[in-house]
Amino acid sequence: MKKRSPQEQLNHLRILNKRGRLALFVGAGISFGCGLPTWTELIELLTDRAYPTARPEIRLALSKMAPIPRTRLLRKKLKQEYNVAVANCLYSRPYQLSRMIHRIAAAGIERICTYNFDDLLEEALQMAEVEFVSIKAGQALNNNWGGTVVFHASFENRVGNPQGWPIPAH
Repeated sequence: MKKRSPQEQLNHLRILNKRGRLALFVGAGISFGCGLPTWTELIELLTDRAYPTARPEIRLALSKMAPIPRTRLLRKKLKQEYNVAVANCLYSRPYQLSRMIHRIAAAGIERICTYNFDDLLEEALQMAEVEFVSIKAGQALNNNWGGTVVFHASFENRVGNPQGWPIPAH
């Protein structure tokens, strides 16, 4: 098989994207680069909200838990306040959309997958005036949709959703 030049590889990716056969997977690094907390920091912030007056031995026991079980415990403890607590923890400090997230938004990628709890991709797509729809776990996808689709974690987003998270001043 012939090795493709970088330009040939880029052209091949463009063709795959146009055919709906390309998806970009992004993780927490894209949000961290904008100033949001890391996964570990988010879990600590949520722990502080769920157990604000916990004794030291309780805090120590929580800190020894693996991240996924600990997050499940926090979700159970915070109940219906969990999504609001996540949003408040994520946006508790100023952030700025990074050059990378702006480039992703402007790249014309039609399928973006993330399990990040934030909606910075949606904010960047909106700023770039890109038509998009966010699909949460369990929601049906309209295969006739011609714009960008962001497959997202199961949280309400802030962008264009008055019932979702409040958009913080930043």
